[in-house]
Amino acid sequence: MLNGAISFDWINIQFYNNWCGVVNFANPNAWNFNVWDDWAHKTSKNPNVKVLIGVPASQSAGGGYVSARRSAPSSRTPRRSTLASAVSWPGT
Repeated sequence: MLNGAISFDWINIQFYNNWCGVVNFANPNAWNFNVWDDWAHKTSKNPNVKVLIGVPASQSAGGGYVSARRSAPSSRTPRRSTLASAVSWPGT
């Protein structure tokens, strides 16, 4: 699906429960928003696709929770045309 065969308006990327999550924002070798930005520009069928940063809103929502204060730098990812927003959701 992500090989450019299907046109997406946006994609929701899970930046938690994995090594490249928002907990590693300060580590450019781990925080991989640039990989998705690159995909959007070079692979996506839709040249205007947007990337949403998905993060957990509470500790029960998944591994990699960070407080809003701590995750604020990730919302200041350098302006990129592909960055739409961040979305967070509570755990069950």
